[in-house]
Amino acid sequence: MRLEQLLAELADETKPVRHAALSDMSDVAGEELEVMKDGWPKVPAPRRTEVVAKLLDLTEDNPELNFNAIFALCLRDEHDQVREKAIAGLWESEERSLASSFIRMLQCDPSPNVREAAAQALGRYVDLSGDGKLSMRDHKRIEDALLAAATSAEQPIAARLRALEACAAIHAPQVIALISDTYASPNPKSRASALFAMGRNGDPQWQPVILKELGSPLPAMRYEAAAACGQLGEANLAPKLLPLLRDNDLQVRLAAIGALGAIGGLLARKALQAVLNDPDQTVRDAAEEALDHLQLLQDPLSFRPLR
Repeated sequence: MRLEQLLAELADETKPVRHAALSDMSDVAGEELEVMKDGWPKVPAPRRTEVVAKLLDLTEDNPELNFNAIFALCLRDEHDQVREKAIAGLWESEERSLASSFIRMLQCDPSPNVREAAAQALGRYVDLSGDGKLSMRDHKRIEDALLAAATSAEQPIAARLRALEACAAIHAPQVIALISDTYASPNPKSRASALFAMGRNGDPQWQPVILKELGSPLPAMRYEAAAACGQLGEANLAPKLLPLLRDNDLQVRLAAIGALGAIGGLLARKALQAVLNDPDQTVRDAAEEALDHLQLLQDPLSFRPLR
């Protein structure tokens, strides 16, 4: 279907949005992209939101489809939900120019949800920098923006916490201090975010705090502590996770399973094999996936699960 015809169809709210037709929006460039820039604003805002959501679904079902040009166009959409979903659509992109867009959105966007999403997206660029895929100049811009957002009273609390989590992988004294200060907060959400940041930071100094929070009365804290153990990946943490395999909170149990799969070792394998007999299908599936991950860690060329 020609893009002009597709855009006209999308603008007509009496017609359903068809997934098959949306595939025509994959890999648009050049003149086609100019057609999109001209016709997209004429599509009503609720429909634009619906379309971007469906594009996200399509990319999950078919990784060969590429709507990055559309998602990038939507970063300046007037509708908050469109911008937020567009950021999610660009999660796998390594395009340097997008970092500038995300910094702008973190600093200036009128929507708290969009600022939060932008902070999370910048965390991806912190990871790219750690892998040597980003220049020092770009790294510095992103680090400065995230630290400023994480410490700004003008930022919504959720955006501040996501900025902290995003920059947590940066090994700098001010990041360590920020994580400590956030953990000291009386706000449970801030403390949970700090635990997430500890795991992402990876510094061994956080182990005592993480181990203590494995026994927290709050499921959210136990969950983040278990996940942080997986991030640290230290073998001595595996025995501490075993009690959480019987936790009364499903998400905590799943986090412990995932952490054991990340840590590996004989103890983790035996514990996960025992979980394969759990009456909950979700738990069994998670244990199976974790065991498959252990097999790949042990033998990357093997695709046979350890059963």
